[in-house]
Amino acid sequence: MAPDHPLTARLKAGPIAGAAALLGSALFAFGVALFAYAGTYARYWADDYCYSATLKQDGLFRGLADWYTTSGNRLSALAMVGLSDLFGPHAIRLVPLAVLVFWAAAWMFFLWQASRALGWRTPPYWLALLALVQVFFNALLAPDRLQTVYWRMGTYHYSLPVPVLLANLGLIIAFRRSRGRWGAGLLLVSGFLGFFAAGLSETFAALQTAILALAMLGLLALLRGPDRARQRWQGLRLLAAPLAGSLLMMLVMILAPANSWRQAVLPPPKNLLLIVPYSLRYTLDFIRYTLRGQLTPFLVYAALAAALALLVVPAELRLKRRALFLGAGISLLVMVALIFSSFAPSSYAGLAYPAGRALMPGSFILLLGLGAAAGFLALGVRSAAPTRWQPWLAAAALIVLVGGSLYPLRSVASFRRDVAQLAPRAARWDARDAQIETSIRGGSLDLQVKQTDVVQTLGDIGPDPHNWINACAAVFYGARSITASP
Repeated sequence: MAPDHPLTARLKAGPIAGAAALLGSALFAFGVALFAYAGTYARYWADDYCYSATLKQDGLFRGLADWYTTSGNRLSALAMVGLSDLFGPHAIRLVPLAVLVFWAAAWMFFLWQASRALGWRTPPYWLALLALVQVFFNALLAPDRLQTVYWRMGTYHYSLPVPVLLANLGLIIAFRRSRGRWGAGLLLVSGFLGFFAAGLSETFAALQTAILALAMLGLLALLRGPDRARQRWQGLRLLAAPLAGSLLMMLVMILAPANSWRQAVLPPPKNLLLIVPYSLRYTLDFIRYTLRGQLTPFLVYAALAAALALLVVPAELRLKRRALFLGAGISLLVMVALIFSSFAPSSYAGLAYPAGRALMPGSFILLLGLGAAAGFLALGVRSAAPTRWQPWLAAAALIVLVGGSLYPLRSVASFRRDVAQLAPRAARWDARDAQIETSIRGGSLDLQVKQTDVVQTLGDIGPDPHNWINACAAVFYGARSITASP
């Protein structure tokens, strides 16, 4: 591919492009901030009580052992609850903000390292815009935003592992660029992050393992040049650390004694091979119905991905047209394969379709795959277009960028709906919480409260004091029993 046309270079690197990128960053940051604000109405719901009660009763290390033996195998999630609870019970309201900020920062770090490794001099404002676009659309298009953006445990299980993986991949690239000067320490950190992310949920453990395995295959297939053998070995060695961590945590989760009661509720199929056709069918259904149900935001996202590819990827890169169009097709195939891997654990559990919250890792991959395909197609069109058309393509990309950057303003309607549902329920939760605290200070240990609507789609304290949520809430508050009567 020939260098940029002079006018194209001015359009992409001049003040107009910089202003468009800054405007887009501000608007997408505004959209992310709306979801973070709505998250301040999050309270303790369902499993939140049990995780916090375990730590309050047994501490971190004994709590981890007890949880692994009797309650569940997602050890990393319990550790994150311990971190959150260090800041008091009100810190749960800031978990959505913290995760969204971390997600954006992890994207920034990964993109910065990747651009430096590729030798691109990408201005920081483009990286910020790319990161914010990803985080905004992941939050907006979350299959169940209540349970994956606002609910603490759903967020820890299904949303938090994504930025942990992105940060880990950025570390791997940084280590490679440093030519190993940081030694084995960084490899240990990378292995631990792979171990930790896998321990947040079986869904993400399977997805992360598939991503790292495919990355290894990509290294073997794509690396070219006289130094190919050394580069392959170095890349495989770097990816082996998080892959080993991920596989180790998968083994730990498989061996958890607590799996027995879960498998009694959702037994694995007698023929394990059935997992393959069921997971594939669920994957294709998920892609089809998700795109059909939210076509407009996906089209806006794809248009933005194409525009950003034209504006950020240098024309000086000698990318063959055939390779670019092939890259679009491969992106879609890899997308399907990775979503399939994230659905396999749910299929193992009674051949069930994933719950809404368990679709979040697949939703992340769906966006990433469509964005990559759109970017490759845009670059393929640029490669095929005559030189005299290049300024027009750059100008069109800027127009699409500015128009697409206005889309977060439409998210105000989603934000208002979320707040309209969350705010009154949070007020009722706060009133009940104050009543419980007052009763405990007065010496009451067997508490009676009014049953009220404090959350949708998740369990809450009910009329049976022996119900698992009631029992966990009693330990959480330091009571002997809690009963919520209609």
